[in-house]
Amino acid sequence: MAPVDDLSENFLRSLDFVVTLCAEEICPVLPTNAKRLHWPLPDPAAVPAGELNDAFRSTRDVIEARLVDLGSQLKIPMNLARLS
Repeated sequence: MAPVDDLSENFLRSLDFVVTLCAEEICPVLPTNAKRLHWPLPDPAAVPAGELNDAFRSTRDVIEARLVDLGSQLKIPMNLARLS
């Protein structure tokens, strides 16, 4: 795992969660005590050019569903505005 060192210490201390999405590449390691969640997703940019829009929309939808589920588990209402 590759270290990430360009984020301020105050910001890192303020985090409750860190979500990594990397599937095939090496995920960054953040020096924080935040709870780490790993949601490996394929890189939507890796698909053929004609499939990019669908790949990015699909990835967006998976992330949105997982955030809503996380909010439900934490009893935090999620109101995610869709940017499509």
